[in-house]
Amino acid sequence: MMSGKNSKLAYVNLRVGRKEIAKVKTFYTGIGMANHKLEKEGAYEVQQFEWSKSTQSCGIQYFFNDDVEGKYSASSSDVYWKIGFSVHDAKAAMAKMSQVMKQPFAQQQQPSQFLDVGYLAHVRDPAGYTVELLQTTFEDNEAKRAALYRRSGAGNGEGHLGNGSEDPVIGQITTRSGDIDASLKFYQETLGMKLLCVEPVTQYGFDLYFLAFTDESPPKPKDLKAVKNREWTYQRPYTTLEIQVSDKSKPSPGPQEQAGFDSITIFADEKLWNSLATVNNAKRQGDASYVLRDPDGIKIIVCQARQ
Repeated sequence: MMSGKNSKLAYVNLRVGRKEIAKVKTFYTGIGMANHKLEKEGAYEVQQFEWSKSTQSCGIQYFFNDDVEGKYSASSSDVYWKIGFSVHDAKAAMAKMSQVMKQPFAQQQQPSQFLDVGYLAHVRDPAGYTVELLQTTFEDNEAKRAALYRRSGAGNGEGHLGNGSEDPVIGQITTRSGDIDASLKFYQETLGMKLLCVEPVTQYGFDLYFLAFTDESPPKPKDLKAVKNREWTYQRPYTTLEIQVSDKSKPSPGPQEQAGFDSITIFADEKLWNSLATVNNAKRQGDASYVLRDPDGIKIIVCQARQ
């Protein structure tokens, strides 16, 4: 298996109408993310959002132009689902979001413990994309949460999304797959990611798989379904790719050239970059990038890692 442990999930790329971009900017800068307007990316202008202190976290890039209209209309059949902010205090994070949005959605959906998956809540950003607030500890893990509070100064509502001196992390880019075996083979063997955690959610008819560019191992490496691996996964300083697979029909990439998911950008280390020359469906784009498609049609842009 090829290892790309020094590579990075760099950006999730989302399309939105030009009229929505100002509200998107207000939302993400309002919760504390740094913002940059980049040079034109092909047919699109780009607004980029990142957590400045969380250097191993991916960022968000919003692509927009005059041809893309409106907001994203989410569907459970789409190949893209959400991003997840890993936070130490989900209630404080929701309160911060409510202040920025000046809307009552935060009061209507307070975080709660979802089975043995996590303490979490979901909201929609101004462009219609789902943002998950995933607490780094389960609701009943007071001891670990207290330790994280002492380290970060969280727990008193201060800092970005109430995270104290530490920025949140985009802990997950979540996609859907109609063939998890093919997806795992692609992400592990072609891109060199490592499977860290598997979460069966049988009651709701789906499973979750978490992969990352890392050489770390979870607490129970021989049993990736062990509940003990879950909080550990949520506490990583880097972004994981979370793949949902269910017994429903094959997910759809969604409409092209309209508001919706566009692609994922990866910064490749030297080993991964050199290996792509022999990958059949990796198309070279100039001197500094390749474009691939995963088994579900997700567009992957692989760039040489920044030095």
